[in-house]
This record gives sequence, C-alpha cells and structure tokens, in this order.
Amino acid sequence: MEFNLDVDLSPKQIEIYDWCKLGNGIQYVVVSTGRQVGKTTISTLAALDWCLSQPNYSVGFFLPTYKQCKNVYKRYKKMLQGLIKIKYVNFIASPEFTLTFANGSTIQFFTSDNDNCRSFTFDSIVVDEACFVKDSIWHEAIHPTVAVSLSKKDFNGISGNSGKVLIVSTPKTKNWFYEMTKAESKKANKRITRFTSEQGGIISSEIIGDMKKIMPENSFKNEYMGEFLDSGSGMFKYKTCISNIKHPKLGFVAAIDIASKDDWTDLTIQNKQGDVIFKNRWRHQEYENILETIIKVLKEYGSPKCYIETNGVGQMPYEYLKKRYKNTHPWVTSNTSKNNIILQLILDFNTQNISIPGLEYLKDELDFFTMEWVNGKPVYGGSNGSHDDGVMSLAICNYHRDKVGVSFDISYINKKQQPTRSGRAI
Repeated sequence: MEFNLDVDLSPKQIEIYDWCKLGNGIQYVVVSTGRQVGKTTISTLAALDWCLSQPNYSVGFFLPTYKQCKNVYKRYKKMLQGLIKIKYVNFIASPEFTLTFANGSTIQFFTSDNDNCRSFTFDSIVVDEACFVKDSIWHEAIHPTVAVSLSKKDFNGISGNSGKVLIVSTPKTKNWFYEMTKAESKKANKRITRFTSEQGGIISSEIIGDMKKIMPENSFKNEYMGEFLDSGSGMFKYKTCISNIKHPKLGFVAAIDIASKDDWTDLTIQNKQGDVIFKNRWRHQEYENILETIIKVLKEYGSPKCYIETNGVGQMPYEYLKKRYKNTHPWVTSNTSKNNIILQLILDFNTQNISIPGLEYLKDELDFFTMEWVNGKPVYGGSNGSHDDGVMSLAICNYHRDKVGVSFDISYINKKQQPTRSGRAI
C-alpha cells in the first residue's frame, strides 16, 4: 500500500534514508550527529519503511531510557493516525511498547541500559543515542539479536539484502560507537557519516554561531559538530579527582536525588574535606524500602545533615524521611539553584577540592552532562535524556559542604568556649 507521511527531509537525511533501504547490500549505517538534526525522524522513518515494505518483518528499536522509548512510541502514534483509522497498525503499550502492522510486521521498543533483549531475534534494529550504550550491552545483548538476519543470503547467494543496523547518536566519550565510526572500520556493507547541526537545517547558522561564542570549545564541538570527547574532557574535569581511598565513615553532609519512574534514587555522602565517602543508587523499588535503606546508611555514616530534593515526586519521600530521620532538610531545584550547584561542582573539580570514587555510572553521567542555552539562559542536564541523578545528588551535597551553618557542642558551651563553624576551610 502507498502511504504519504508528508515529511520534508534535508539532503543529508535523504542520503541516510537511502542507505537504509532494503536490498542495497548495505548492512550497517552509522551516523554521528550534532544536536537538532532530525536523527530521530530518520530512525522512525527507516524502521517504518522496513515494516511496510516487508511482511512479517521484525524491528528492534533501542533507546537509553524508558522515557525516550515512550516519547518515540507516541511520535509513531501521532505519525500513523491514518493507518490507525484503517486498522492497519495496532499500538500495544504493555508489556512493552510494540507496533503491530496488518502485514505481520512489528516494531518493539527496548531500553538499552540492560540486556532484556537477549531472548529476541530481529530482522533489523535501530540503536538511537548509541554513545550511551555500554560496550557489554551492545556486544553481548543488542548486536546478537540481528546476527541471524545479517547472515542470511538471498537467492543469488548474497548476504546484506535482508538485515539492517542503523546506529545514530550524538557522540560523547569513546566507546564501541566511536570504534564503529572510525575510517578504518569502513567496509562495502557499511556507511559512516557525520551530520552537523548546521547540516540539519533546523537550527539557523546565526544561532549556531552564537553558541560557538558562548559555549566551551570542547562542548560546542561535541554538541553541535558531532565530534567525540575523551573521557573527563567535557564540562567536569574529574579525572584527577578520582580516589579509591577508604575514608572513615564520618559523614558531614548528604544529599538524595529522588527517582521518577525509570530514573534512579541516588545518595551521596561527603566528609568535611569534600571526599565522597559513600555513593549508591536504587530504582524499581517502593520508596519506603529505598528510604529505609538510606536511613540505615546515614546512621552508619554518623547521621549527617541530609538534603533531599522536594520537586515533583520528591515531596512524599521528603515527608516520610523527615519523620524517620530528623536531620532531613528540603532542597528545591530551580534554574537558579541548579546553576549555582553545577558551577560550584565545576569549580571544585577544577581546583581539586573534591574527590569521588571511580564508579562507572558516575563517570558516565559526568561525561554525558551538558549545558544548553535556552532563551539566553543556561539549562543543565543529561545529554539527550541520559540519567543525571548521580550528578545532581553529588552537586546538591557538594554545594552544602560550606552551607551547613553553625553547630554547637554542649560540652564546649559548658566550658565557656566559643562555638565552632562547621564547613569547608576558607
């Protein structure tokens, strides 16, 4: 059947879309992009083309987070209103987001932060925001799902006319995706390209020029030119601050970033010197269970003053924690307060006034954390929807190291000595 979606594509998008056509012998299409180039448009159109052109064709669509899966799923629903009306496509939200077409073809969505796809086999796959996918997940879970299809031969004995792998991402640190984009990895069955924000045509060259003047050079090259960064060369220069020294369990201040749906509830505890002496995260549990675990940890580490974000879903956990752990205090994240805590964290990394454990998830979040300029103001967060719970917990905790205030020791008062101020040395 013929179905016109009336989508305008840029010359670069058309080139990538043509590479994704079935039957041309190209198996891998690898695209490194800047921001706002329409990469998700290409991904959705390619998967749709595969399903509409072949009966019983199965596509796996991988994105880093549940939220992103949900957003692209909704995008398809809006895009395919005409097909829904003639009952050519059915949308299934549970147990996983799935589009089922009348010809038997399917598109199934998976989060790429786990290996839940291991038991599946697909004819083609899309891996969006590939730079956020762990090497082990790609090699051991996602790529094997399409191995059979990529190995199939047509009636002429030629492989490459059945399976497709579309890999698209704004680059960050150099993982397996970086290896896929290297010139020496080019083969006859593979196409590699870099797609800058200016080529995308969505952001004007004037605005891109303004961003280049405002943003740090490395961040601009990464976010708008689609160039890779070395680990720790982004916004946070943290590499020299990694320490695996085991410190005494004497916490000075703590902070909790509360999870929303597929995110993580993250706890950071620091001592007076700025060393992170405890850091862990939890998800997919009842708030009460997570908070009871956190209370035990806080008491084990000397019952430090603990700040908990109260925005959105945080109010209920705050009230629960306040009743069970008296040294609990609210923290409200606004554009201004977020700017303050991030700038403080940047400064402390630059001056090595902080030390952090070498946790892989924390290093990833620090690498993927970015800044955008919206209406002349900086907006911070995980790049392209990546998790930033660990960074936020760390930033809130670190900001309050010298904001704890005056603490009075009764024994000191009885001896008529002056109170001492707890906090960072100045």
